[in-house]
Amino acid sequence: MIALSAAMRPEIELIKKSIDDPKITKWHEREFISGRLCGKDVVAVQTGVGKILAAAVTQRLIDQFEPEALIMSGIGGSLNPDFRRGDLVIGLECLQHDFDSTAFGFKRGEIPYTDYSVIPSDPELVETALRWSGQLKTGRILTGDQFIDGAHKPEYSYLREELEGDIVEMEGAAAGLTAMINRVPFLIVRAVSDNADGEARGSYKKFLKSASDRSFALIEFLLKEIN
Repeated sequence: MIALSAAMRPEIELIKKSIDDPKITKWHEREFISGRLCGKDVVAVQTGVGKILAAAVTQRLIDQFEPEALIMSGIGGSLNPDFRRGDLVIGLECLQHDFDSTAFGFKRGEIPYTDYSVIPSDPELVETALRWSGQLKTGRILTGDQFIDGAHKPEYSYLREELEGDIVEMEGAAAGLTAMINRVPFLIVRAVSDNADGEARGSYKKFLKSASDRSFALIEFLLKEIN
């Protein structure tokens, strides 16, 4: 079984509607939709926004459905000047940009007394995704519990200069770390919604549908290609 997740309803709605013979499993207010998609057994869920919900729902998903892989999709703000709105970005790795224990000598994003800092996407899933005929970018995804709308401001310079981030969002590293701890192969896909400069405030809702459509095309390809 392949697990598919996204934070917001518009990001996951097309996936849920496309599942054949859907079965709903409820966990509090969350609904896990399982069934068949592109010839594969799948389960899809909307995690909710932010790291805690992403981690909690991902853990429940893994405990209950024992997926062979997890693919998370959605939108994110670009930190890379070479990325444009609408670009699909495969996250080669992700990192919590707001996890800061530097006062104790740890690197930003490094979780003290563990081996966890940068969370890599599964190499085989990345390789498969890059065979897609559509245009893709690759990069590092930064995750934090804040909506970054001023990446150009001095206080956010570390996102690009220190952490070398390409995309900033609010769930990926949390879901990825949860998958990593459980030894579930993980891939994150983000569609560029804006330049993390405030322009998304009034327009990202309109952009969500087109971004979700493009992400879904890639997910369909992945499901067909995954053994």
